[in-house]
Amino acid sequence: MIQRTIKEVAESLIGLKEKPGNSGFYAFPNEFQETINRLIGYPVVRSPEDIFKSLGWKRGESWCAYFAKLVWIMAYSAYDSTFINDLDRLFEGGAAATRANFIKAGWVHTYTPSVGALAF
Repeated sequence: MIQRTIKEVAESLIGLKEKPGNSGFYAFPNEFQETINRLIGYPVVRSPEDIFKSLGWKRGESWCAYFAKLVWIMAYSAYDSTFINDLDRLFEGGAAATRANFIKAGWVHTYTPSVGALAF
């Protein structure tokens, strides 16, 4: 199920360290590299900063919404890649705008937390 894959990708990023002042990131944890290689068949060879920039992040911005976007895109790459373009349009740099986009697009939303769900 996608929820387990989202959880697995998110947990593999435990240990990703941010540089001071929202200025970037240090290397991905080894577990992330291993998880992504197993899930999608190839390792991530780009730096965390390059990947976050490809998701829309700019140096100095908060990165929490981009983190969620990274996790979901990597998980859906392994689960059902037909969602990737939709996810790219739904996620924005801010949580409120991202939530509004998901609701407007008809994704189910509740006030009950569950594994793999976005929390706003």
